[in-house]
Amino acid sequence: MVVAVAITLTAGCGDDGDDNNSNNTVNNGADAGNNDGGTNDGGTNDGGTNTNDCTTYEELAEDVETAVTLDGCYDVTSSVTVSAEGHLTILPGSVLRFAEDTGLNVRGKMTAEGTADSGILFTGSESTAGWWRGIRFGDTTSSDNKLVYVTIDGAGSDNPFSDVEPSNLGLGYWNGETKITLTNSTIRNSAAWGVYARDNSNFTAFENNTITGNANGAVMAGAHVIGDLDDASDYSGNTNDIIEIPGGDLTEAATWKAVNVPYFISDNLKVTGDGADLVVEPGATFQFEEQVGLEVVSDATLNAVGTADAPITFEGSEDSAGWWRGIRYANTTSSSNELTHVVIDGGGSDNSFNDVEASNLGMGYWNGETRVTLKNSTIRNSGAWGVYARDNTNFTAFENNTITGNTNGAMMAGAHVIGDLDDVSDYSGNTEDIIEIPGGDLTEAATWKGVNVPYFISDNLKVTGDGADLVVEPGATFQFDERVGLEVVSDATLNAVGTADNPITFEGSESTAGWWRGIRFANTTSSSNELTHVVVDGGGSDNSFDDVEASNVGLGYWNGATSISITNTELTNSGGVALFVRDNASLTECSGLNISASDIGGGGAAAAVTACGL
Repeated sequence: MVVAVAITLTAGCGDDGDDNNSNNTVNNGADAGNNDGGTNDGGTNDGGTNTNDCTTYEELAEDVETAVTLDGCYDVTSSVTVSAEGHLTILPGSVLRFAEDTGLNVRGKMTAEGTADSGILFTGSESTAGWWRGIRFGDTTSSDNKLVYVTIDGAGSDNPFSDVEPSNLGLGYWNGETKITLTNSTIRNSAAWGVYARDNSNFTAFENNTITGNANGAVMAGAHVIGDLDDASDYSGNTNDIIEIPGGDLTEAATWKAVNVPYFISDNLKVTGDGADLVVEPGATFQFEEQVGLEVVSDATLNAVGTADAPITFEGSEDSAGWWRGIRYANTTSSSNELTHVVIDGGGSDNSFNDVEASNLGMGYWNGETRVTLKNSTIRNSGAWGVYARDNTNFTAFENNTITGNTNGAMMAGAHVIGDLDDVSDYSGNTEDIIEIPGGDLTEAATWKGVNVPYFISDNLKVTGDGADLVVEPGATFQFDERVGLEVVSDATLNAVGTADNPITFEGSESTAGWWRGIRFANTTSSSNELTHVVVDGGGSDNSFDDVEASNVGLGYWNGATSISITNTELTNSGGVALFVRDNASLTECSGLNISASDIGGGGAAAAVTACGL
């Protein structure tokens, strides 16, 4: 039988009531018989070996309002609160066995320090998951709050303490900070969470714990708590092997470890503000709920650098293209923004972030610069774009990436971003194998590589202004949408020099004569203007550029000189003439064209025919 003894907990001496020399110590009774069948008599304690056989239990039912020490075995018959003035100390080898729907609520201090040879056990009076409420620390930050070599077993009833979810161990209170140490302990068999920690709580230390057998998962913790978790602890063996982060804002520096279960992001997560520098270590996996994503904004940083053997993965909680929103960087230019050996899979939901299109990785905001390094990474299976980069963004480095399996295409990027891309990365294997440039003005020097998919120009593109010197490398292909074209104006230059084996192609997105506008040079006379081993096909739409007629290549403007070199170039399937030359435009060099004299129009046609030897 169980001996029920009402215990009066008396205060020790001293102002805080926690003088160890004067504490009341409650000892195990000596005369009790064996436990009735079906009850929990302690058993093995994985948070340290339990050396107390617990043949006798004393009743514990009163709140702790002073300094109290427990040493032995106790039946907790009603929920106990350690008040703000109380300090409960539990000695190694002790067992606290809780009646149904009871628990321990710590608002003051609790120190439960077992040893490897003599742990402390908190368990239910019956071995049923969810039998009791669990232990909650709330609104207490004392360094005396310690759980060391402790086992908490079978709690997480559906009657939790206020402000925490059902769990074996709950931390937090709505308006006050909470801090505890949890080391070398086992948190097991909860009917809900193993550990629940509100975002205004923290672990002073969290080391070498085992959190297993819990129904909801190992841990649910706010974003500010996740950095306290260690990668030596074991979070596996739960019904759902996850650590859940319920969204919210991370506003301080943190390092998130590669634990042995995924982090599950159940609502939108934002890293925000100067100093909010998030580092993710190699091997970490993040799984996002439907229509949920990650933002890094307002001078915050995300540094996720994996390795070839231990990449960092961001994916949906279900394996479906467009399941989650993706990752967005905005208004952050730090060199710490880096994604290396990262996999981003299944983002690009139709719930895109403001000012970026749906994508696995989105960059930019309407009024601020954004810069990110992307290297050795795989961006795949987006419901829309693999990568979307506004024209006020840049890649600090972009190397050796694979962007594949995405619905809209590999990438949509502004003209100022295209020069950051490398020709070693693989942009193929998407539903639409393109890199889209949504038109606009290029106003700075850039080199555009011969990547392994076409650049698709969806609106008029202009290279404009002194210093806007565009170099196109051999093998590049540009496909233009209907009635769209390319202009090089106002002292800008276009240098497109291919080779006989690797020409540069400008063509329509459909193989129809006159589909697109063509290329026009105006008010630019630099010797860098050159088309060599180039194919211009299907231009000369009825939407011709000002002051030139419909043509594949048009030269001139009413009030300024224009000149280019054009050699070994094919001008085919124009809806107008192949080459149009105004009387104030000229060819500095012309040879190896596939046209006749009748294919050249304009006031400068006669001089052009002579220059080209036609």
